[in-house]
This record gives sequence, structure tokens and C-alpha cells, in this order.
Amino acid sequence: MIQYNRLTDHERERISKMLAAGSTFTTIAKSINRSISTVAREVKRIRIGVEYFAIDAHAKAFGRQKDSHRRSKKI
Repeated sequence: MIQYNRLTDHERERISKMLAAGSTFTTIAKSINRSISTVAREVKRIRIGVEYFAIDAHAKAFGRQKDSHRRSKKI
């Protein structure tokens, strides 16, 4: 099984600041030592209009993580 680490608050905040400054996904990915596709997926998933908010991103990610561990009820 492939191991991976979720994006941290710090990384999301950095993505937010760098996007606001006009940086590309490539530049952002290199600065946080992540894949370009990771940054692109994160921004695509969370972006509201043209803005990306780190606080909202973290809250939504936590919600997705929490929901992924719910067990379905057997009928």
C-alpha cells in the first residue's frame, strides 16, 4: 500500500499566499516539496471562485477524512 501524508495547515497557508502572489502550481509544489498534481488537485477541490482559502481548505479536508472512516449501516 502506498503511504502518503496529508497536506498540513502550514502547507495550505503557503499555497494560499503563493497563489495570491501569482505563483504557478509548479513553483508552489517545489517550495513545499510536493507533486504538482497534489497542489493542483488541492486548489481545484477547494477553490471558491478564483480564491483559495487555507482555513476553509483545512476544514473541508478534515471533514472528508472524518467521513471516510464512517461505516455504512448493514441492512
